[in-house]
Amino acid sequence: AVARRSFATFALVLLDVFWFTLNTRRRIRRYVAFDRSLADLLAKGPVVFVTAHLGNWEILGQSAALQGFPLASVAKPLRNPGIDRLLLYARRRTGQIILPRDGALRAMLKVLREGKMVAMLLDQDTRVQEGGVFVDFFGLPVPISQAAASLSARLNIPVVLAFCRCDARGHYRAYSRAPLQPGPGESAVAFTQRVAASVEEEIRQQPGEWLWMYKRWKRKAPGTPPERYPFYA
Repeated sequence: AVARRSFATFALVLLDVFWFTLNTRRRIRRYVAFDRSLADLLAKGPVVFVTAHLGNWEILGQSAALQGFPLASVAKPLRNPGIDRLLLYARRRTGQIILPRDGALRAMLKVLREGKMVAMLLDQDTRVQEGGVFVDFFGLPVPISQAAASLSARLNIPVVLAFCRCDARGHYRAYSRAPLQPGPGESAVAFTQRVAASVEEEIRQQPGEWLWMYKRWKRKAPGTPPERYPFYA
């Protein structure tokens, strides 16, 4: 049941990405609602948004930019250049800025210092040599980017976990969890673990809406029994 729901959710994400490219403003305003808590956080100033491949992450970015909030999102280019162009068109259509994943930390720092906001998907694989740190995720150590922790500590701004899910009527609801910030003396690894745990908690509420097809556990942590990992690791 979880697998079927996951495939259906991903199909809906792709279909809606392109459906919303027509009459974009009217459709987003009709079918996407922002919780007051999320809107208030957006209005307060620069924040680091973290989300996951849960629900419809694409519509979340597009609708946030359409609300008038200056948003720059980090995205890894797709291998298929044609599809990549189509997605970039859809993402930028409402004013969202797209930052390439390579060299993103410096670009995000610049954006935040300008008073804008940045967003990133934290459930992607990030190699240690590219800034990833191993933290526990669903019971297994995986490398996750510590960019959110670094930016939050350096600029003293909160990390906000935001998500966008579809309801039974076919309408989307964008909402956020409570903001997180590093505690006194808390390391980037410890804070990244807290963020990852919050993402996991959100996924566990509706596991069928997460992109399980992504090979999240493909890098084995040193010292962890290799047989604990999936076959593709």
